[in-house]
Amino acid sequence: MSRSVSYICCSWHRNIDSVKISKEVKVGLLATTALTIVYLGFNFLKGSAVFSSNNIYYTTYANSGGLGTSSPVLVNGMPVGKVRSIQVLPDKGHSALVTFETMKDITLTDATKARLVSSSLLGAKAIDLLLEEGNLLKNYDTVPGQIEQSLGETFTETVLPTLNDAKDVSLLASQFVASLAENTDRINSILANLEETTRQLRQTVNINQQGLNTLSQNLTEVSSALSDSQNGVRPLLTKLNQLMKGVEEQEAKDAVKRLNHILGNVEKVLDTTGKGGNSLSRLLDDDSFYKNLNQTLVNLDQLLVDLKAHPWRYVSFSVFGGRQRREEAEKE
Repeated sequence: MSRSVSYICCSWHRNIDSVKISKEVKVGLLATTALTIVYLGFNFLKGSAVFSSNNIYYTTYANSGGLGTSSPVLVNGMPVGKVRSIQVLPDKGHSALVTFETMKDITLTDATKARLVSSSLLGAKAIDLLLEEGNLLKNYDTVPGQIEQSLGETFTETVLPTLNDAKDVSLLASQFVASLAENTDRINSILANLEETTRQLRQTVNINQQGLNTLSQNLTEVSSALSDSQNGVRPLLTKLNQLMKGVEEQEAKDAVKRLNHILGNVEKVLDTTGKGGNSLSRLLDDDSFYKNLNQTLVNLDQLLVDLKAHPWRYVSFSVFGGRQRREEAEKE
């Protein structure tokens, strides 16, 4: 860069010397040339192409999140342009107006989204273009902006709750260890008791080992006897089942026979009664029995009333003065 600038200055100086021009004109030309070179060099250092033929677009973000001039513009992870400038919009909530350029052969549509993403773990930002089919955009059109969740936000939403849970678990573990330390003597006593109980149980088993072996042998013999196919439980149950079945069948036959006999006798009685061939039928058909019975009950009721009012008429029992009292009662 410095060599090219020196070469341009020398060529201008030779050309100016070859032409008879006044000193003021020479100074003006040199100043204009120097300013032009400084401007081009400044833009070159910023990464801006002054005579570039790239496409230029605008997008806005509520928070630029560290996006800077010359930050890359990506398509499917490949750089296709860069950010030219960033301006603050005070009348729109101090959002960021980003001007970026893309290669000439990268065409954007009205469905394209300019997503602000992190290009590295250190927080560097880039614009990732999400290309979609639609109507083509022209130079200096606006592309809708989106903001991808940053690594810090992802860390805050996912890792921090896990760390809090780990902290709670660590606190519980510390409390548990402290409780164990406070109850060490009690735990040692419990372990000693368990050890003594185990020792006594082992001693008891050793003492009764022969009895246990005999019991186990007897259980084995009983199990073998029960599982015998000829004299075991299964043949016995089969025989009992057959016996009960026979008994039930015989009892059922006897009960049905007795029931049929009873029903036959009842049928004969009802048949004879319906035909009027016995006293029961006459009693049911003749109402004189009802009248006589009713009159008898009336007379019995009168007798009981009279007995209650004049008991001496029917019972004569006295030890002293009973006859006199009766006569006095009759007079009354």
